Amino acid sequence: MRFKEESTSQVRQLSIDEISSKKGHNYVTILSDAEAKKVVGVGIGKNKEAVRVGIQEMEARGSKASKVKEVAIDLSPAFTSATLEYFENASLVYDRFHVKQLLTKPVDTVRKIERYESAQLRGTKYLWLRNYKDMKEEDQRMVEYLSHLYPTIGKAHQLKEQFK
Repeated sequence: MRFKEESTSQVRQLSIDEISSKKGHNYVTILSDAEAKKVVGVGIGKNKEAVRVGIQEMEARGSKASKVKEVAIDLSPAFTSATLEYFENASLVYDRFHVKQLLTKPVDTVRKIERYESAQLRGTKYLWLRNYKDMKEEDQRMVEYLSHLYPTIGKAHQLKEQFK
């Protein structure tokens, strides 16, 4: 049975992501049923048009976009736009990995700024970027100590950890 001919049950939780199909910048957008853990549509590229093509394929296989309840995506503006336009009845969910990345960048920016004011912060980059719970006890104590000395980076780190 060919991929397009295989019918699917109604997708309620959809994931949209892109992968590189070859070396370089040749992308394929994949729509997958998060519950059934199977691909339901594919589009060439990593743009809104690729999502539209994937939806057409999904619908040709028996699943309606209007009945999808949740769509999980990365922070791609194209995927956000496509989700808001094509899945009007669905909740938009940004994947946790990319949101964590967004929260880590400000911590590193604050660290860089404060590093120039204090030699004590030099060499502490990965101390601030790692998960606090996964650190050795001595590293946790160092983060707490430096957080008291440098409250701006301490607060940024605290906010990143609270998100988890």
